[in-house]
Amino acid sequence: GRENHDALRAEIFTDRIYPGTYIDNVHVGGMTREQAIREIETVNDDIDAKFDLVVSIGNENWHVNSERVPVSRNIRETVEKAWAYGRSNSAGNIGSGKTPFEGRVQQASELRSYPQTYVTKQDYDHQALRTLTDGIVNYVNRDPVNSTVQSFNFSTKTFTFTEDTPGAVIDPEDLYSRMTTLLDNGVTSTTVRVVPQRIEAEMTKAELMNSFGLISAYTT
Repeated sequence: GRENHDALRAEIFTDRIYPGTYIDNVHVGGMTREQAIREIETVNDDIDAKFDLVVSIGNENWHVNSERVPVSRNIRETVEKAWAYGRSNSAGNIGSGKTPFEGRVQQASELRSYPQTYVTKQDYDHQALRTLTDGIVNYVNRDPVNSTVQSFNFSTKTFTFTEDTPGAVIDPEDLYSRMTTLLDNGVTSTTVRVVPQRIEAEMTKAELMNSFGLISAYTT
């Protein structure tokens, strides 16, 4: 009847989430978006969002943890999704001969028999993580240094040479993706060992001494 239609209209055009909608196993139907956000925040309050991953390279360690990489849950986004359900004129209603209102009534009443469930997920600040891993890479990465002539001793007619030092390289993409894989899989505590690739100097001390040896053996 008429009053039934008015009641439906009031429910359909309310600013509240439709009944039959669940987020993280909480029925949020009938709540405003702000109420639902507060409710879901409370439910997730006790979930421990802390993590501390250690990156170990050589004899140095770095802490990649939730103090440096903020953690949050996509609660607001999920509530928006739940609120929007049944409010859009879904493609199923177009061309079905129903008015948009009837379509919405149908979607809202279907929720009673087939509830919509949503699950929030924890996420972390990807930009902060990247800044941290890039900082580690920049600290570790170094170019190889060639051996050079240090001095020449006139009395003994000998050269001294500086030591060559190999370079070290870590791939920034690789370190970042190792960390995201761990965090995406819910790992909160582990040590990640990274072995930098060793890059030899183009001119080693042995090669340089060798080349000078050849010169000194040359007589006119």
